[in-house]
Amino acid sequence: MRFAKLLSFLTLCFLVSPLSVIAHSGGQTGSSQAGCTPCHGGQAAATTVTLEGSRTVRSGQTGSFTFVVAHATNANAGFNVSIRQGGGNAGTLTPQFGAQNIGGELTHTTPMAMAGGSARFSFTWSAPAAHGV
Repeated sequence: MRFAKLLSFLTLCFLVSPLSVIAHSGGQTGSSQAGCTPCHGGQAAATTVTLEGSRTVRSGQTGSFTFVVAHATNANAGFNVSIRQGGGNAGTLTPQFGAQNIGGELTHTTPMAMAGGSARFSFTWSAPAAHGV
């Protein structure tokens, strides 16, 4: 699967507010499709998001990815990732340090402290065995 197509299925949300009053400290699911606006009022222009990792993931293979949230002054960040097809999850997302899988979506376990102006959330995605996602 081409990287651009993978990105079209990855709808990402990130939490970059230092205010714990509006953050979901244990992670938030469902935001990868709804976006950040319902809880955070939208993305800050000074925030950048980068998805690093595999450029191609073929049927039945696994790719490694890192979701990077960068902001010069925020103290913490979070994220929410899902890969969907036809209203359901496509493939298998496996979290690494600082992330968890809830209902097939990945989200942070607690807000991750920014180090050097960014927070990094790593995960793997195993593509479905059947071609076409």
